[in-house]
Amino acid sequence: AVMVLFLFVIMLINVRLEQRLPQRFTGQTAVAVALSAILLVEIIQVALAAPRTLGSVAGNLTAKEVGRVQTLAGLLFTKYVLPFEVATILLLVAIVGGIYLAKRKIR
Repeated sequence: AVMVLFLFVIMLINVRLEQRLPQRFTGQTAVAVALSAILLVEIIQVALAAPRTLGSVAGNLTAKEVGRVQTLAGLLFTKYVLPFEVATILLLVAIVGGIYLAKRKIR
């Protein structure tokens, strides 16, 4: 669903092929590689530190409560509010970045 949304935004802004400018090394590549390496190390650390058993997301909920919207909203906006906000910001940044990369320059 996220990829469809992302592609839909790109299609809506009417992207056209433009001439490629010669690539100049401005140091951004080195910074991007360094940040990517740091992110990869942190992802590996989190994966190794994570528990090996899967717990129940629902916790102590009864069968009647598991499928209810109120229960989902209660968990989403209390216990899982930080991951929800991080996902929201990540989606917003992806859409804004896609629009910025795909916009045409005014001449």
